Formats: sequence, C-alpha cells, structure tokens
Amino acid sequence: MVHETRSRTHAAEEGKNAPKGQKEEHKEQEGGKERPSKNKKPVEPEAPTKTKKLKGGESELDGKENSTKEFEDFCKAIREHLSVEDMRKILEANDQDASGPEDAVVQICEDMMFYGPLEKCPMCGGQLECKGWKYKCTGKYSEWASCIFSSSNPPRRSDPIKVPEDISNDFVNKWLKQQEGKGYPKRDVDEEAHIFSGMMIALSGRMSRSHAYFKEQILNHGGKVNNSVLGVTCVVASPAERDKGGSGGFAEALERGTPVVSENWIVDSIQKKEAQPLAAYDIVSDVVPEGRGLPLDKLDPSEEAIETLAAES
Repeated sequence: MVHETRSRTHAAEEGKNAPKGQKEEHKEQEGGKERPSKNKKPVEPEAPTKTKKLKGGESELDGKENSTKEFEDFCKAIREHLSVEDMRKILEANDQDASGPEDAVVQICEDMMFYGPLEKCPMCGGQLECKGWKYKCTGKYSEWASCIFSSSNPPRRSDPIKVPEDISNDFVNKWLKQQEGKGYPKRDVDEEAHIFSGMMIALSGRMSRSHAYFKEQILNHGGKVNNSVLGVTCVVASPAERDKGGSGGFAEALERGTPVVSENWIVDSIQKKEAQPLAAYDIVSDVVPEGRGLPLDKLDPSEEAIETLAAES
C-alpha cells in the first residue's frame, strides 16, 4: 500500500508540473480517448494506383476491351446482312483489294468498314492486306522483288465508307449514319501474343533453361509445341547439344530436312516482337547425316548398295 500511495503522489506531482497541453492529453488518455500529437503528422492513406483514363472516367484497358467487343459484334452483324458479293462491291468502291477468296474478302471488308480504308503501301505504293493480326503489302519493288512492308498499325484514310447504290441494306445504312462525324477507332493489336502464331515448334535435348520455360514462352506468344519432329516448323536446340551429336529428335530433324535453330531464335524473336528468319539461327547447315537424306546417285557405291538393301527389306 505504501508503494502504491507514493506512486500516485509522484504521478500527481508530475501532472501539476506538466504543461497545459500535456495535462489535457493525459486526461484524455485516462478517459480512454486518444488525442493525436501536434508534432506528429497524420498518416495519409495510400494513393490508389493510377490508371490511364479516357473520356468519361473509362480506363485505357476498358476502352480497348470495349472497342474489341464492338468490332466482334459488328462482324457478326455484317456477315448476317451482307453477302460476299456485296462485300466485294464495297471493297472495290473504296479502292481496296476484292480479288481474294471468300474468307479473305470477309475479313478485309470487316476491317475496312470498322477501322477505315487502308492507304497504299508507303514503300512501294502497292495494296495493303489484312492477314490475321498484321497488314502486309502484296505489291512488288520490281519484276523480281516483292515488297516486304508489314505493320500492325498501317496508314488509313479518314474519308467515309462508300457503298454502291445497288446495295440497299437497312442495317448498313443505319450504321453508316451513326458513324457520320465520328473518326475511325484505332485497332489495337497485341503484337507479342502473335509472334509465333501459326508455328508448331519442337524442343530437343538439353537446353540452357528447362523445356517447360521455353514451352511457356512459345505458348504465351501464339505458338504451339509438339513432342514429335514430324510436321513442325522448326526444332529448337542448343549448340552444345549439336556438338554432342544431338538427341533422337535432333537426328530425325536432320533426316527430314527440318530447320534446327538455336535457343536465341526464341529469345530474339520475343525481344524484337517478330519471328526472326530461321536461316539466321541455323546450327546444322554444315552437318549432313552420314549416308542419310542424299539421293542414290550421290552416294558411294558401297553406301548405295546398303541403302538399296535397306529399302527392299
């Protein structure tokens, strides 16, 4: 009891000698209330992550998704209301290529009507054509050289779509009126998602990183991976694997004449956002399987006999 009494007395004396502000703070704390210190800065809430905004508070990502959805809906509607022949006429009226097969005509017409007519190739003046996710020139530099221009964001005209008078379609007329005074939307294409589009790739032997890693890179960028060499676009292997003689798949690729390229082909293609030429990464051009893949008249007599017997057995 003595110790407790002295402690209270000491606390009371300290309270008397304390400045007025501290006394008030002390009283509030005793009453179960907390008073923020004048010297302490109030903790500010974290600022939300900034997202690029478009008009009406719409984020850039939402804008792209909405534009893509609108284009998909437009494509469905246009296929229901226009015949392929009508599409050819509309393309011709807007100075676009209408000579391709039906599937190509439909794709070109949808792209032109929604995103605007394409300008001529800036390199050779030829006709640009939408092929999947890229636009490529179908023209030629000369009689012997084809134009190599390609772009995911080609030049377009700003003038409105022209529709021949003999095409009377309520949907098309209504849609064209809605577009009056509006600019064409920009077509956003994720180039990285299509780098290996349409390619089947095989992985062979020990590589600098796991097969799972390279497989994921290929799949994430539009390609497919096959466990067999049969029917693939190319086989990817490390130069070290080639020096060791290669795996079974490596040897089979040589026999079939399938391109065998280094891992750098995958790495460089992703970095440059475009599939690089296979020939530039070839690692087997100087390797010929002994007695394999050569015509009989080019073989030594002994090898020719062995090859013939093998074929007959």
